[in-house]
Formats: sequence, C-alpha cells, structure tokens
Amino acid sequence: MSQRIHYQDDIYFADRLATDLFDASRLELDPEYFAESVKSTARGAFAAFDLLASLVLENPRLVDRIEHLKMLANISGSLADALPELMDEGREMGKALTANAEEFGRMLQLVKIRREALRDELRALLEDNDLGNDVVSGDELSELLRE
Repeated sequence: MSQRIHYQDDIYFADRLATDLFDASRLELDPEYFAESVKSTARGAFAAFDLLASLVLENPRLVDRIEHLKMLANISGSLADALPELMDEGREMGKALTANAEEFGRMLQLVKIRREALRDELRALLEDNDLGNDVVSGDELSELLRE
C-alpha cells in the first residue's frame, strides 16, 4: 500500500463503482453477459468502501473528513440499495447470482454496520463542532441519513 492515500480520488472511484452497481441493480441485464462483471463490481465497490470507511473513521485529524464521511455515507446508501436487488431471485440476475447470495448478504450486513458508524460520526462531528449550518443543511443531513 502506498504511503500517501489519495482519499478524494479513491472515494470518487468507489462512488462510481457503487453507482454503477446501483444502476445495474435497476436494469434487466442478461446474466450470461454481465453476471461476472456485476459480481466483480460488487466485490470491488464493497472492498473499497469498507477500507476507505475504516480509514476515514479511524483518522480524526484527516483534512476534509466531514466531506469524506458524507461521500462515504452516499456510497453506503447506493450499496445498501443495490445488493438486495441483485439478490432478488425473482429476477434473472438474482437467479444467476444465487451462488453468491451468502457473500452478498454478508456485504449488505457490513455496509449497514458501516453506514451506522458513518452516521454516528457525522452527527457527533456536526453537534460537537456546531458546524451543522455551515457544513450541511438539515435537508442534506436527512438525505445522508436516510434508511
């Protein structure tokens, strides 16, 4: 692992992966063409999200930490919405991914745990620093903390 982590770029790319996965979960893709790609994207998006969330949560002195937490909260929402759709056995892709249902279920559980940790940290930072009005609006915070 490199000495310097490029949080902004890494989080942006993780967001793109999660958004692509979310988009794939809403489409009726042909599994014979895209099942392997969807599995790979899910694994990559989850691994990147989990690692980056861990690093940001563990580093209270990080520059732009609140912004990183907000972006990671958005990623968690995309993953939490996409994974159940991909596991839906009523859809062709869900049938093709049946063998991966347990793995995707574990990913979903861990995403939800991380999402709660991100929410808690955002709340604490915004309350402790009294930055709520300067950094994020009430509507924006509600959207970030949505179920």
